[in-house]
Parts: sequence; C-alpha cells; structure tokens
Amino acid sequence: MIVFIISSNIAWLNPAPGKESYQPNPKIPIFWQYNYDSGIEILTAAYFPKIFIKDATRIDRPTYPVIANLLGKISCLFVCHFYELSELEKAGIGYIVLKLLIYSLALFCLNEILLNYLEKKEIIFSNLLIFFSIISIGNMTLFHTIELQFITPIIIIFLYLNIIKNYNISKNIFFSILVGILMLGKPNYAIYLSIIIFSILNKKYIESLISFISHFIPFIFYNIYLFSISLKFNFTGSESGQVIWIKEYIINHDVYGLFLKIFDSLYTYFYLIYDNYSFWMIFFFFGLYFLKRKLRKSYYFFFLIFFTLTWIQILISFRHKTYMTSDLMVIIYPVATVGFFYLLENIKSLIFKKYILLLVVIFISTSNIMAYVNFPLIHPYNQPAKNQNLMNSRLDELVN
Repeated sequence: MIVFIISSNIAWLNPAPGKESYQPNPKIPIFWQYNYDSGIEILTAAYFPKIFIKDATRIDRPTYPVIANLLGKISCLFVCHFYELSELEKAGIGYIVLKLLIYSLALFCLNEILLNYLEKKEIIFSNLLIFFSIISIGNMTLFHTIELQFITPIIIIFLYLNIIKNYNISKNIFFSILVGILMLGKPNYAIYLSIIIFSILNKKYIESLISFISHFIPFIFYNIYLFSISLKFNFTGSESGQVIWIKEYIINHDVYGLFLKIFDSLYTYFYLIYDNYSFWMIFFFFGLYFLKRKLRKSYYFFFLIFFTLTWIQILISFRHKTYMTSDLMVIIYPVATVGFFYLLENIKSLIFKKYILLLVVIFISTSNIMAYVNFPLIHPYNQPAKNQNLMNSRLDELVN
C-alpha cells in the first residue's frame, strides 16, 4: 500500500522533466502517466477490441486490456448508481484494480516460494527488495505491462513448484494455459523456456511437450476470436526491429557482424545486471555460497539456464534496457538476502545489527524513491501536459 500511494502520487516527484504527461484528471495530480504508451494502453482497455480497427498497437497483448475492461465494467455496477463513468474512466478504474490484484498475487506467490528456503525475516527483506524496487514503484499505477517483467517469473515459478510436488496432466495443462495468458500480457519467455529446458534435461519429455503445446491454447483461441471479427494477429514488436533483426544478418550472410552484435549484447547484459542490482550482486554470490548446503546442484544449474535465457531474450528482443533484467529479481534478491543476513549475523553486537538493518531499509526505500525525483521540483500543475484538444480529436477518430 505504501508503494501504491507513492506510485499514484508520483507527479509530485517531478519524475520526467519536460515530458508531456497523460493526466486522467488535470485538477488532481493522482495516477498521472509519464509513459508515452499509457495512452494507447488505456484506450485499448476502454474500447477493446474495436480500437484495433484503427490502431492495432496492442493487438498482440490482450491480457491486461481484457481484464481491465472487465474489472471496469464490474466497478460500474456499483459506482454508476451514483456517478456516470465514461468508458475511459471505467478502464482506468479497472487498470488500477488489476494492478492491485496482480501485485498482491505476486506477493502471495513469492511468499509461498520463499517459505521453502528462507527464514521469515529473510522473506520480509526479500519482499522489500523486490516490491520496493524502482521498477515496482514506477509501474504499480502505470497503464502498462512493464511490471510483468518481474511478476511473471514469480507466478510461473510458484505454479511450477506446485505442479512438481504432486504432478498430474490436468495441473500441467492448467499451468500451461495460465502461462499462455501471461505471455499474451507480456511475452517475456525466459523463465518459462528455462523451466521447459530444465525439465527436458531431467528427462521429463512428455510432460514438457504437453506443457509447451498447451501454452498455445490461449493464443489459438485469441486468434480464432480475432478472425471472427475480421481482424488478424500481428506482433507489433517486429516493427521496431525486435526478433527480425537477426534475419537481416543471416540474409546478408554477415556472420562477423552478427558475432560482434552478440558479443556486444553479452557485455551490455552484464552492465545492465550491474545497473539494476549494483552491490546486491556481491551479496548474491555470497548467498550462492552459503546456500550450497540447502540447495541441490540442480538449482544452480537452473539459475545458469535462467540467466542465459534472460540474456538471449534481451538479445532477440533488441531492447537493451535495465528493466529487461528484472526477470532475475525472483532469484537474485532472495539469494542476496541470504548472503546479507549471513554476514549480518556475524556481527556480535545485537544493537549494532539492528541499526545496520534499519539503515539499509531506509537507504533502499529512500534511494528507490529518489530515483524518480528531479530537482528543482516542479509543482504538478506547472508540468507540461498532453494537448487535450489533440487527445479528444484522436479519441473521436478511434472511437467514432
């Protein structure tokens, strides 16, 4: 709830100087959006699927718009008795409710995962590192799907651990369908493919095949739905060079150029990990060492697969951005917590331990909030806003 309050009032921090923001209510600086894609996200949720006739930007990511649209309509059953909501207002309420639900679900799943490996104090600290991270604060009330970068791996690992405890085909298919729905929200495949590869290496051939085929079920049904309303699925990321850039190197037989691109991407990947996790990587390696008695060697092998596929995901998507390494939060921060607390426990003074822990918590909280602060602070009313007339004209064009 603290993160939600900060995120919804982020306008007061002057997070994007000079950037025109989308302001749902210009008179009240709450839920203001500083991402250029927020407009099309909320429009897609409000006017799904009709909007795709004029703007198919989000046709390959229907999960959030569909759920936000549904939640908005449900909220109207209560609110509209007192106040008439526009389609955009319904979608906005639906999006905020969805964010609260998806964050709460991820927090529940993470706790259930970590209960198997960490002590209670370590779990709480891991939660702080993950859910009070820069990407978490900035996206909890944003009309976008960016937080799925770290939430999808949490949910998928939770489902996977649940399946392997008591396997049956029905659970496998259900798990895989949920994965397919998540991939239609944001296709960060690194964690799922890591699980598939890990399972195959552990001779779970049939189980892996069933899962991989089943995860396409939502995609198939969504395509059938689009076909029924005379629309066609399109991967919009390809327009910005994602995935297809490799094809150009192959067509031109530029093996040397491709090798340089891959090598440069690998170097950039390590920098992005450092940029995202900084000194916590030191504690991560300590944690790996201290956990070697608790964890089987297969866990370390899975970590290696996951780290490798996260890099390949960044390479193929052609998006060398820091948040793209957030998939690894579910591994890095809990393991780093183990390293941090192990070193902390070696301090003899109990009072000194408490002060260090308190200072670290204050440092994490403050520094991650300060990442969005830009001085001199500018009052939200004095910040640039998107042109309301142009927005209304665009809305009229899309809807009517």
